[in-house]
Amino acid sequence: MISFDNLFQLKAESLGIDKKGKEEVTLVSHAHTDHIPTRYKNNHLMCSNITRRVIELRRRLKQTKRFSHAGIKSRDAGHILGSRMFLINNKLLYTGDFNPQGEFAGKAKPVKCSTLIMECTYGRPQYVFPSKKEVLQELKEYVEENDKVIITGTDSSFGKIQELCSALDTFSIPFSVNERIRRMNSALGLDFKHNDQSSTVRITDSYEYFDPSGYKQVKLTGWNADSSWGGGKNFVFSSHADYPSLVEFVKKCNPDRVYTHHGYAHEFASDLRKMGFDAAPLGIMGWRRKKRHQSTLFDFIHQKIF
Repeated sequence: MISFDNLFQLKAESLGIDKKGKEEVTLVSHAHTDHIPTRYKNNHLMCSNITRRVIELRRRLKQTKRFSHAGIKSRDAGHILGSRMFLINNKLLYTGDFNPQGEFAGKAKPVKCSTLIMECTYGRPQYVFPSKKEVLQELKEYVEENDKVIITGTDSSFGKIQELCSALDTFSIPFSVNERIRRMNSALGLDFKHNDQSSTVRITDSYEYFDPSGYKQVKLTGWNADSSWGGGKNFVFSSHADYPSLVEFVKKCNPDRVYTHHGYAHEFASDLRKMGFDAAPLGIMGWRRKKRHQSTLFDFIHQKIF
């Protein structure tokens, strides 16, 4: 049983982290749809104000229930706007998706901890990314050389999209967006002065039907580091940490144990063991208990943490 100042008395499985269940309390790292809960009636959320706003917009909720506790601290994750890591009792750090090289959405800074639970989407050595400044400068030059350009990331109307809007705005390059993105930017109070809906430089997502005839197509994703996502111009640009950043983050946190999740969890945990860390993919623990969700770690160590 986990006690929060006698306000909540929870079983371990009632505390969720980026989990889609019937929890009483959920720590939400960021507002991408694969990380936000699906049920809210009795669920109290701990997250940033931006994450909360996006959840309320997407789930059409008037208001979500709030949770806070002195023993749970949030830290910038550097992934997208509003993304957070969670430090629990100064012992356990949960990252969710994160990026130590982030700028637009802050930067994830290592924290000394005894247990580290971390995502490793790009947890293979071949994923080494150029700096974002370098990529954005190349994008600027490409857009300036071409009159009609469609730019897409691999997320929806919220996430990397706002970072691209901000970059073009900084470069004083007029750009247009689709209606979904326009509504999201407006709801979040993001006023980009170079957003010009008549511009033929268009930032879009995978949900919009847009006739690409006569347009140069640009795709920005970290997966371009080892493959091409179809035709057009492809840039290596990600809101996640690359492999060297993942390794450096672990070394600076210097935890007693590391649990990996998302992406190449098995491969990255194996690499960490070769470096001398006590590391395991979180899914293994789930299989032992006939569960498969990343937050099952709390079934094993919650008494030591809380």
